[in-house]
Amino acid sequence: MDSISNRISLQHLLEIRSKLNKKVKDKYPNLINNIYLVCLAVYIFSTFIKSTDMPEYVFSQHDIYLFALIPSAIVLFKIVLFDNNSINDLIIFALLECVLFAMGQNAANFNIFYFGILIYGAKNVDYDKIIKVFLFVNIVGTFISMALAFGGIIPNYKGTRSDTSPVIRFAFGAIYPTNLAARMLSIIMAYAALRKFKLNLPEYISLIAITIWTYISTDTRLDLALMALLIMVVMCYKPISKVMEKISFKLINIICFGYIGIILLLGFLYKFIPHNAIMQIFNKLLSGRLAYEAEAISEFKLAFLGQYIPQPGAGLFYIDSIYFRIPLMYGIPLIFIFILIVFALNKILHVKPIFYLELCFLLFIISGGIDQHFWESCYNFIILALFAKVPNANQIKREKCIFNEN
Repeated sequence: MDSISNRISLQHLLEIRSKLNKKVKDKYPNLINNIYLVCLAVYIFSTFIKSTDMPEYVFSQHDIYLFALIPSAIVLFKIVLFDNNSINDLIIFALLECVLFAMGQNAANFNIFYFGILIYGAKNVDYDKIIKVFLFVNIVGTFISMALAFGGIIPNYKGTRSDTSPVIRFAFGAIYPTNLAARMLSIIMAYAALRKFKLNLPEYISLIAITIWTYISTDTRLDLALMALLIMVVMCYKPISKVMEKISFKLINIICFGYIGIILLLGFLYKFIPHNAIMQIFNKLLSGRLAYEAEAISEFKLAFLGQYIPQPGAGLFYIDSIYFRIPLMYGIPLIFIFILIVFALNKILHVKPIFYLELCFLLFIISGGIDQHFWESCYNFIILALFAKVPNANQIKREKCIFNEN
């Protein structure tokens, strides 16, 4: 009996895992990471589909479920067998996923549960390759959804902000114009990050053209402002990076949570003084979001592990800001998880330092005040840097020297 126990002891299992890991990596050094990248592509595509009108017309809900489940299950094997995680790390990860599953079940949205596996599974994977996968899926997916919409295979949304508005808004296969605008913002941001904010004139012209086309097509003022801000940040990256060298990541955390506090305060103020002239101006600038946030605060109480909130959208009730969605839809644990993510990412990206990625993260923090895409893999590529192999300053300098020599 003791012999059997020894054979199946934890230590013995860890030794088997270590030998398997070494054998696979020696024979196929890039296999595991390449499998992860394929799984990531499939998972990003699953969330991409849900942001379009493809469901029920091209893919069934069961198809989308499998596109999320299968890659997540494969990445789970990577985490357990090939990432050299300690038993304690795996236990913490398992408990965290159980909490995310419970919150997802209550909110009727499992994006965070699946995405959590892909985020942790990015360990030891080259982050630049992750960005390339993100760009490939989004660019190809956008062209496919546009072709399907123009071909009449899926609905092609066309509408106006109100009955009196003369401006026609298009979604070109996306669920709503704001979804298309947010995707274009993510695409140009990911491209700028891949180029490490070092763009040439044709690239700047392309980004500006995409921004103008997006605004003309979708009439989304807030996304236009974010895209314009991104381009200005890229253009002024050198002086901005010099400023960031002189400040600590702690100050950046304070700025992040100060901004989040302002967004929350505006929502609460609108609940109590909706007819105030200043609040009316803010609500108009935010395209009526404050009114919906105030309604959400009034109608739904905080639930520890979240709750289902019906949100028809398309001009009707919808909670856009993640800073209201997190506590109201997903519950208290996700508040702390989000805070830890902000602290961790700011520290990782600031200490390395990788200021261009940190600036992208700050733009996602800003956009979180007006949209709900932070936990969606087809929009947020920055959160995958949490465990991935991101370049440090020395690597970036070496790449720059090699580029200049060539």
